[in-house]
Amino acid sequence: MIEQAIKTELEALTGLPVYPLLLPADVVEGITYQCVSDPPLETGLVRTSVVRARFQIRIIILNDYTRLKTLDRQIWGKWQTIRHGFIADFPV
Repeated sequence: MIEQAIKTELEALTGLPVYPLLLPADVVEGITYQCVSDPPLETGLVRTSVVRARFQIRIIILNDYTRLKTLDRQIWGKWQTIRHGFIADFPV
């Protein structure tokens, strides 16, 4: 599943815990993600595992804007150029 691949990759890139939607009540720093669109694939007769979904990622860091921007640049630098590649072991 793409969600597990996103979680795995974000944890590896940032060292922060990653959760869907919201941080648990006892966690103050981490990353959350959620699917904001998941259009149906129109591929004719061919089935494909390529994902067209869009995800929103939030980085929650307390009182350290510089670290937040650094993590944002790390993630963007790694994922910006992905075109028919992989996130973790999942094809995107």
